[in-house]
Amino acid sequence: MKKFFSMLLVLMMVVSLVVGCAGGEEPAEEPVEEPSEEGVEEPAEEPDEPLKVALLTPGPINDGGWSASAYEGLLMIEEEYGAEIAYSENV
Repeated sequence: MKKFFSMLLVLMMVVSLVVGCAGGEEPAEEPVEEPSEEGVEEPAEEPDEPLKVALLTPGPINDGGWSASAYEGLLMIEEEYGAEIAYSENV
C-alpha cells in the first residue's frame, strides 16, 4: 500500500511537471490605445502621511540569506518611495 502511494505521488509530480512546463501558446497582443487630450487625468495627490513599511525577520539581517535579502528590499523601498521603515530581527 505504501509503495502504491509513493508511485502515485511520483506520477502526479511528473504529470504536473510536464503540464506546467509545456510551452503553451503565446497570448495575443492587445492593441495599444493612444491617449486623447480630452481624457488626460491629473496625477493623484501625495498622501498626507508617508508610506510605512516594517520587516520582521527570523534571523539577523546580516545572515547572507533570506533575512539579508529582505532587508535590502526594505532599504530599496525606503529609497524609491520615501517610506518610513522599521525592522525587527530574530522574531
